Amino acid sequence: MSHLQALTIKSNGGLLRVLSCPIKVCTPILDKSKGPDKITDDVLGIWDTGASGSVITQAVVDKLQLQPVSFTLVNTASEENVKSPVYLVDFVLPNGVVLQGLRVTLGKLANAQVLIGMDVINVGDLSITNNKNCTVMTFGVPSTREIDYVKELQPSQGQVVQLSRQQRRQQEREQQKANKKSAK
Repeated sequence: MSHLQALTIKSNGGLLRVLSCPIKVCTPILDKSKGPDKITDDVLGIWDTGASGSVITQAVVDKLQLQPVSFTLVNTASEENVKSPVYLVDFVLPNGVVLQGLRVTLGKLANAQVLIGMDVINVGDLSITNNKNCTVMTFGVPSTREIDYVKELQPSQGQVVQLSRQQRRQQEREQQKANKKSAK
């Protein structure tokens, strides 16, 4: 059984519009007793479920003196079929979560040095909650269980709960009161 590694990112109150965290990028760790040959200081990583693969900037490539292992065609929000070099790296996420042997492409990122895509997210479990006006994202590797909010909401008989308009309004009022109390 694999060793579970996990991290949590929590807002300081309020909802996050961007999920980000400090991340280190390093050359692949071939000998665990020695560690990586080269590693960046903390750089900003953005989590993006809309990106199929992870991306690093030229600054990261330069810092680690990386050489491409191959090339691939990538599609971005603004361009299609752009030839991009592929690099082999490891990611060191908060709380000591290490992801090894990642094939990442070179790209331009406006406000970060790393884009963490679905190639990383798919190796574990990602959950985002916004309870009491506070965003909490947690990520664990490897995947440990299935989360299904629909199943959790159903009564033990397996029937779907249907609320009347009046019941929904009452729940909304109670939630608004709870939000006001937590804001104080």
